Amino acid sequence: TGKVLAPLESNNVNLKPIFLVQWSEKIIASTAKIYDSTNTLKYTLQTSLGVDHNISYTMQDTESLLEQTSYRAEFTGVDQTGNVGVLSYTFTSGDVTRPQVTMVNPANNATNVSLLPTVTMQFSESVLNVNNTNITLRYESALGESVPISNITLVGNNLYKFTSLNKLSQQKQYYVAFQNITDTVGNKLPDTTYSFTTKIESWTILAPNTLTNISASQ
Repeated sequence: TGKVLAPLESNNVNLKPIFLVQWSEKIIASTAKIYDSTNTLKYTLQTSLGVDHNISYTMQDTESLLEQTSYRAEFTGVDQTGNVGVLSYTFTSGDVTRPQVTMVNPANNATNVSLLPTVTMQFSESVLNVNNTNITLRYESALGESVPISNITLVGNNLYKFTSLNKLSQQKQYYVAFQNITDTVGNKLPDTTYSFTTKIESWTILAPNTLTNISASQ
């Protein structure tokens, strides 16, 4: 018999895990295989005999688990008298994909944008730390002066919005900057910026009024 010493948790397991099994007695030969939820063999692991009845098992260099997938690892060990022990361990692989910004409006490099824009952004998955510290509107560069905005609010499926609190300057470039945003397991959104340019506000020129003498009331 034996027990799995590593990974310590059966959830969110690394995509190239190292399994450490402690057998109850000295093992002279061992194998390990990983099966998916349909009991189909997916991977055969490399075995490294250790000391104190511990054996480590690793993925082939060119292989890795699929993300967020249920698996069963099966370890066999043969002792010095030829007895065979079998140990099973079920686990789920982790999520290692970084979140992404999948949509911004105004679009990146948009022009002729309203001087009082509502900015919306959508992420590829649920994210944390969405607030006015980590998402900012900046003037003329990604590190430029911060422009006051409303509180950022969730309005849909991973969709957020904010508005400028003050009228923006005409025909100037503004940047929406993202930092310190993560998904629910800690994968970090790469620090990202998008920019847009405001419009020239049009003016209506009125013809001069014809002046008329108006007597003041007595």
